[in-house]
Amino acid sequence: MARRLWNQLLPSEWRQAFFSSNLIDWLTLNLRSNQCMENGLEWSCMFGVAIWRLWFWRNQYQFNKVSTDSLRMAQDVLICAEEITSSNKSGLNGPTRKVEKWIGWQPPVWPWCKLNSDGACKRNGEEFFGTLTGIGLVALQ
Repeated sequence: MARRLWNQLLPSEWRQAFFSSNLIDWLTLNLRSNQCMENGLEWSCMFGVAIWRLWFWRNQYQFNKVSTDSLRMAQDVLICAEEITSSNKSGLNGPTRKVEKWIGWQPPVWPWCKLNSDGACKRNGEEFFGTLTGIGLVALQ
């Protein structure tokens, strides 16, 4: 699956070096690349998106037995990389107005209490709570 995707995305002259590097060099070289592809997208962006999406497709196959063909995967990578590139150029990452706002925890009114957990979810109308950590005593007035 992965090799077919890389063959769809990579220019043919890059393939030898791409498939023969050790892991650390491979990641470093591709994530730091400033090469621009014919479609105007930076290779480092496309590479990062492809890694992310390969993990997604791997899990889809592993857990749901859903497979995706390499042409569709390549199109998905290009669309995601285009969206990222577009948002980076649109000024969303430019200067923003900083607003400073003081906030603080307030104890609830008597007889209520607050209990914090490190996670919770609601599934099929039933609530499940994660483990409780850092439980301390709060003095109520």
